[in-house]
Amino acid sequence: MSVAREFNGAKLHILTTGRRDYQSVHLVHKLAENWQAKGFEISSGPLDEVPAGIAAVICHWDQTKVDPSLLPRNPHKVPILNQGILDISKDSFSLLTLHEGDAWGGSVIVKTIFNCFGQAEAKKKRLSFVQRLQKKLAKKNWKLARRLPPFTYPVLGSVREVPSWVWADPNLIVEKFVPEREGDLYSIRFCIFFGKKSYAYRLFSKEPIVKNRENSERFEFIESDPPEALIRFKETHGLDFGKIDYVENDGEVVAFDINKTPTVASDADAPHLQKLAEGIFDFLR
Repeated sequence: MSVAREFNGAKLHILTTGRRDYQSVHLVHKLAENWQAKGFEISSGPLDEVPAGIAAVICHWDQTKVDPSLLPRNPHKVPILNQGILDISKDSFSLLTLHEGDAWGGSVIVKTIFNCFGQAEAKKKRLSFVQRLQKKLAKKNWKLARRLPPFTYPVLGSVREVPSWVWADPNLIVEKFVPEREGDLYSIRFCIFFGKKSYAYRLFSKEPIVKNRENSERFEFIESDPPEALIRFKETHGLDFGKIDYVENDGEVVAFDINKTPTVASDADAPHLQKLAEGIFDFLR
């Protein structure tokens, strides 16, 4: 009997706080289409307690820090994916962090500690009049605005160029800027995992901050298996599924971002997503 046939009719639950967390652009939504094609029943929404008969629960909260109280009671010991990584703040895992006064001779990058430029957190905050003015000014002069520019991270030539207010803000982080280069292009790598299944790709851009396909010059899939260092990073941080952004420099793998709720542009029936969907079987008893 095939594994898929063995679990035909099994129930999977996507654990969310509401509709915004689970939309058609999300990776998990597209994987769910593949799971349904294999005979799984899919449900979604909040849970206070995992009911009997659920084969696995998949946490899908689109926020950087998740309150542990959102985890449902689990009397039947059902696998709950990503329950071990409730905080993906950059300062919780970054190996590139710099502090004021550090002796680093290279370029630096200033980031928010929150995932995806802090968009999920920003939607929950009501800005004051002054903050709205700062937001507009940041598009032209972020240092004067004392606020990061929207949807990008500033790259500075040295630690000395970092404004004092950045060091004082607990929601910002300063890191060593260690880009991967190929000719005159910057490159960034992405690896998307689900269990032991994965696929990876690279983007290339003339700009130091590669914004997915918005400013990329070239896209290519990476055919080789994920590097061992990346797998160790994933396992160390308890990531059952999600996306890791990384670069490779002189054979060294440097991971610098984790996303537990990535979005994808591919159709659900794309071969790499069909392959990734098979990772669910790594968690089923």
